[in-house]
Amino acid sequence: MRMHHRVAIGMAFLAVVSFTGLARAQPQKSPISTAKKNASRILEVDQATRSQIAESAPKAKFNQRQLNDIKRRLGELRPPNSCPSTALRADVVAIDHPMVFNRLGAQNVNWMMYALRHDVIDLKTNKTLNYSAEGDKLFEQVVTRSSSRDIALRPDLRPRPLVLRVAESGYLKVRFTNLLEVKANPFKSDPDPLPNIDHPMEQAPKD
Repeated sequence: MRMHHRVAIGMAFLAVVSFTGLARAQPQKSPISTAKKNASRILEVDQATRSQIAESAPKAKFNQRQLNDIKRRLGELRPPNSCPSTALRADVVAIDHPMVFNRLGAQNVNWMMYALRHDVIDLKTNKTLNYSAEGDKLFEQVVTRSSSRDIALRPDLRPRPLVLRVAESGYLKVRFTNLLEVKANPFKSDPDPLPNIDHPMEQAPKD
């Protein structure tokens, strides 16, 4: 009896050791791989849900009359191809112009600014580039000049921020013209950058 009992105990111990070894021999699952599998499953479920929603969503159906009405309304919302004849027109030019920033004399002789075309003069003739026949001719000449534009802001005007505005529901047609000098930094403080123009830079400091 004792022999059989010992044999039974030994076989049971061997079985426990064998099962324990098998359990330890199995590779442990990586948490990263488990997370990837779970994420892929969630993605598959999400894609399937979206496709089901898209298939089950009712599709809008319009008859030809409704489609024509929609097209007409969309056409009314689009801006016109060109401004009406009642639109205000602004000719904006970019020019080089010396600038004095404050009363202490902080300045930039090669400042650039925007101005309205009729507020710019030709330094050779002191005529404005307005919309008269002479002004149009001067404007064409200034555009074609390559060595120096020879233009400046009207001496009776101060350089100001340019603001363009119209009444509500009005139209504004803006034409931009680049009248900057071909050469960068064209002006020097000495000699006079704007001949025949009284400019603050010409005023020498007084002790």
